[in-house]
Amino acid sequence: MRRWVKFGVLNTLFLTGLSLLAQGQIIGKVLTEAGRQPDVSITARNASGSVERTTVSDDNGSFRFRDLDADDYVLTFSGEGLETYVRDNVKVPDGQIVVVEVTLQPTSSLVNVLRVASASRRAERIVEAPAAVSFLSAQEVEIQAGHDQLPRLLQNKPGVEIVQNGLYDFNLNARGFNSSLNRRILTLIDGRDVSSTLLGTVEWSALAMNMGEVQNIEFVRGPGSALYGANAFNGVLNVTTRRPVDHLGAWVSGTVGEQNTSRLEARYAGEFGFGWSYRINGSWVEADTWSQSRTDPDALEYPGLEGNLEQTTVDETVTRNFIGARLDKEFLQGWVLSFELGTTTAEDQTALTGVGRFQIEKVERPFFRAGFTTNHWTVKFWRNERDTTEGMTALSLDPNSVSGNQFFEDSYNQQLEVQANYDFFDERLNLIAGGAYSEQEVDTLNPNTGVQSLMDDKRDADQQALYTQLTWSVMDNLDFIVAGRYDESSLHDSQFSPKGALVWKVNPNHTVRLTYNEAFQAPTFSEFFLRSPSSNLVPFGGIQDQIQAGLTAQGLPNLRDLGLVNWNTVPVLGIGNENLEPEEIKSFELGYKGLINEKLFLTIDLFDSKLENFVTDLLPGANPAIGEFSMAEDLSALGAASALVVGVFENTLAENIGVGLSNYTAGLVPSLGDSIAEGHPVVIVSYTNAGEVDTQGFDIGGQYYVNDNWTILGNYSWFDFDIVDQLLGDSLVPNAPETKFNVGIGYKDDKWNGTLTYRWVDDFLWSAGVYRGDVPSYEVVDLVLSYNVLDSLRFELNGNNILDDEHYEIFGGSILGRRVHFTANYRF
Repeated sequence: MRRWVKFGVLNTLFLTGLSLLAQGQIIGKVLTEAGRQPDVSITARNASGSVERTTVSDDNGSFRFRDLDADDYVLTFSGEGLETYVRDNVKVPDGQIVVVEVTLQPTSSLVNVLRVASASRRAERIVEAPAAVSFLSAQEVEIQAGHDQLPRLLQNKPGVEIVQNGLYDFNLNARGFNSSLNRRILTLIDGRDVSSTLLGTVEWSALAMNMGEVQNIEFVRGPGSALYGANAFNGVLNVTTRRPVDHLGAWVSGTVGEQNTSRLEARYAGEFGFGWSYRINGSWVEADTWSQSRTDPDALEYPGLEGNLEQTTVDETVTRNFIGARLDKEFLQGWVLSFELGTTTAEDQTALTGVGRFQIEKVERPFFRAGFTTNHWTVKFWRNERDTTEGMTALSLDPNSVSGNQFFEDSYNQQLEVQANYDFFDERLNLIAGGAYSEQEVDTLNPNTGVQSLMDDKRDADQQALYTQLTWSVMDNLDFIVAGRYDESSLHDSQFSPKGALVWKVNPNHTVRLTYNEAFQAPTFSEFFLRSPSSNLVPFGGIQDQIQAGLTAQGLPNLRDLGLVNWNTVPVLGIGNENLEPEEIKSFELGYKGLINEKLFLTIDLFDSKLENFVTDLLPGANPAIGEFSMAEDLSALGAASALVVGVFENTLAENIGVGLSNYTAGLVPSLGDSIAEGHPVVIVSYTNAGEVDTQGFDIGGQYYVNDNWTILGNYSWFDFDIVDQLLGDSLVPNAPETKFNVGIGYKDDKWNGTLTYRWVDDFLWSAGVYRGDVPSYEVVDLVLSYNVLDSLRFELNGNNILDDEHYEIFGGSILGRRVHFTANYRF
């Protein structure tokens, strides 16, 4: 098995008077195909054998030998599941620093040494992690990255639920209760929460990154609030990008293909001494989306959409531009200081929401990140911004709705986090403790009118959190883990999220775990503070006629002749609920991970969860803070009959409109201005907390390493639910299939690399907001093939749905077809 070793002298430091540099040093890093490798033993011996020193690579794969005499040294690298490697003739000149980088090969499958960090916020073997975790290495991502769609990298992993609408409009979930704006999976890129501030969802079309910069991806299924806080409800997606020093040089990539796809990406990474390295990267993408206009009732994509006609056409071509830069400083002790900034501009994205489709004409997503990592401490700060400079246009729900409304968002989200990680008692006890402070601000001001488009005013919020986790090796083969996090927020009541786990290491390659987790999902700014017209769907003229008929029968005067009532419609208004509580989940899990005969990596995960306190869809009469309707007209001219008129009037409205009827108050919806008179009857729809559901299911996944070249994968998932309590009018539907499975085969050698996968998803009911209907079962076959012409030149063929099985994955979503494209990558 091939080994690749690169070493060299970085620089000679001419700073005198520092005893640190009086003797030589060897610093370096240990890699595997999965990335930097911790817990590798490194021994350094001089040529005469008189000096022998040993150290262990840290969580970043870094190591260091200090105070070395000038001499030739032999380095020996060894670790569990890794081939021992010896590097001789490492020359250390007097007072100089030598840097050595080594890539080790596993003795069998890569799983044997695979490390993950997201389950416990520290590096550990994937077999021993106290959670269900899927892992993608840089090599796996690199092979598939041509499609430029991050969620699709996970579509063939166990238990993953992905539904796609447009080219970049995805919902990523696990274990049910998906939605059109799903936010139950906390998504992090280098520790930075990339969700939008107003709605809390991930805007996949505007991610500020190049797929080619991904070092690894970890997807933790199951509640994770004990370590990550709000919205780690059904899992955590943690993406880590490469350090510039790990990927030096220039790289360009060009893609063309179906859907009129054109993409160009470029990156350059370099060093300039004293441990400093940098990267500059960017991309440009243009492609046709799957979205179609729905202005013609005879041209709808499939039955059931008739009630969701639109008055505005969509732009079927989307574009995205990204530019970013990163600067790292790596200290001799292995500490790392990192700065990164960038911005993405995306245009003409069509997004599916619970109240209909929106065309996002233009959105800008700048960000900044800084981090400092030592052997035991991590400090991170990040800030995200979002600006919809040209608005988001509601494509409308039907011909009677308020169509063409434009909404705006100018927001930011920023966080400072500090974490410590220490071992005690010969590493039998590990303690992790940390704290975080975050702030958000959302402004929905329409720059054209100077009026808020979605809320009554600019809103801000802040949160504070403390968390800790204790891992105790009770015995050599038994770990006990307990964790908890306390979150305070200016938006909702404080939350405590506990976690407990037992991990039984049957032997080094087989573990059984039992875990209990609680998590929460915080309501969004929109759910708290929404102030928006919904529709004008309630005609009032006919209701007035009914009222008048009743009054005439009793010999009472004509209301219109008296000029007391002359309303044409009763508007429907969406109003947020500032008293909402977070949604909650409590979950038990039983899991097994095992490497059988050094060939088959098998995982089995069973879960039983209780979900409660759901935030409902917009419902009439849901918000107790909204006052009931009262007759606001002056009926004194009717004398004693006025009470009877009011009674007939209110009763008739209640019979025809139902709950949610109220009086309009000035300024309730700023975007309406004075178009609605004070006291005008309106129907208020709002959110509330209600419902309780029990869910259960299991995921089985396997990856069989036939030999060094061939791999076979497969997984199967089953999900079920029972509604314990449900609010009348609300729809508690998991929006997920009962069963699904994936099978695939992969091949790799020095030149070729490819995968062929088959995904089958059972039919299921989708109900979210205005969209309700069946999603028929569908099957997708994907092919990815790459060929290394030279070490520096690689060609890729990436085919999604190559059999062109036209289908939709979310009711109300677009019909998806085949997308095949070709990519060329060149490094220099």
